[in-house]
Amino acid sequence: MENKKSKIIITVLVVVLFLIVGALFFLFFINQEEAGDPGDIFPGSGSDLPDMSTSTTSGGGRSGTTQGGGNLISGIQTPHPRTGTAFKPVLRLVTNKPVGGAVTFERSGKVFIRYIERAQGFTFETSAVNINNLRLTNTTVPQIYSALFNANGTIAILQYLKDESLIQTFVGNLIEKGGGQGELRGQFLKTDISTLALSPQKDKVFYLLETNSGSSGELVSLNNTQRSTEIFESPLRQWLSQWPTENKVLLYSKPSYNSEGVALFVNTVSAETTTILGGIKGLTALASPEGNHILYSNSSDKTMSTRIYRLNDNSSKTISLTTLPEKCIWSDSLPNVFYCAVPSSIPKGNYPDQWYQGTISFRDEMWKVNAETGDLEYLSPISDLAGMDIDAVNLSIDKKDKSITFMNKNDLSLWTLQIAE
Repeated sequence: MENKKSKIIITVLVVVLFLIVGALFFLFFINQEEAGDPGDIFPGSGSDLPDMSTSTTSGGGRSGTTQGGGNLISGIQTPHPRTGTAFKPVLRLVTNKPVGGAVTFERSGKVFIRYIERAQGFTFETSAVNINNLRLTNTTVPQIYSALFNANGTIAILQYLKDESLIQTFVGNLIEKGGGQGELRGQFLKTDISTLALSPQKDKVFYLLETNSGSSGELVSLNNTQRSTEIFESPLRQWLSQWPTENKVLLYSKPSYNSEGVALFVNTVSAETTTILGGIKGLTALASPEGNHILYSNSSDKTMSTRIYRLNDNSSKTISLTTLPEKCIWSDSLPNVFYCAVPSSIPKGNYPDQWYQGTISFRDEMWKVNAETGDLEYLSPISDLAGMDIDAVNLSIDKKDKSITFMNKNDLSLWTLQIAE
């Protein structure tokens, strides 16, 4: 009898123990769900890319052919350990087809994106908030590798290779028609243009041509492409360009980890050149719209650093984030502020050469930086949100800093990050 009682007591104790353990596990699990998993803090981050099938539709006062897209991931970001601040960014895939370039602009108080597909050169438009890719043109320009737009996306500058060696540059006005049957009508610029830069108002373009003695830099209005003005000559042929302020073009020598680069300003009125930076290996640069700061990178010891040069007092300081200026954009609305896609880690390598060549790629986060105060603001873990490595390039932003649009260097897909209502 006592044996039987002992068995009953033991059984009851085991059941009670299991109930206690189960209750503790349940409470722990619920708390974890409420706290959020820092490795996958946005719902849907591992979801498949949306179907990109096409259909014919009309919307927003425009008619054409739409290309499917949509909100890939959205959610509330938990506080980042380096800032402790919470944000609510929304990352959207615009298209997973390779694009040549894009522009972000505002119309009737809403932000829109226009872009050109690389394969056939068709122009598309979508709202930055509600992705619905409307085809605007059916002008075929195959194998585009670069596309720039004026401020409102009505003029496109396309570059492509002819006969696999000749660089053609076409400036086209977008003539809209219904049903996606619009056209690009325009004229060609000179052949073999090596670098292009749009003016701050995006109504003029600076370009470089190779000459027998080196290179020549010319200005042309997008409204009159047949008349150009030469403002620059150099015995060097390999330059990259940016046009940050109305009267200054920034040129810097093609960067490499084993050669010292130079950066200079060219005055668009007087054609005077002023050397800004020099003797820096792996130099790449991006000047602010005010012309008082230059964000630049330099390479050494199989890595790189990111610095800000102040023209007012000729001082330079390293920022605590490491990235390349090609992965950044200055704000038009906030003085001294820029946004950067920042690699979560930097593998050892020869920069920027191996990144250009594609033998090294990055997994980025998005940050906001104040060049004067050094304040850093963590915006979004864009790669974690997408569930894939995003190596962001060709950033563009609207005039009110609501949405940052960028291409993924890995596959040339187009994305937009909404950072404000």
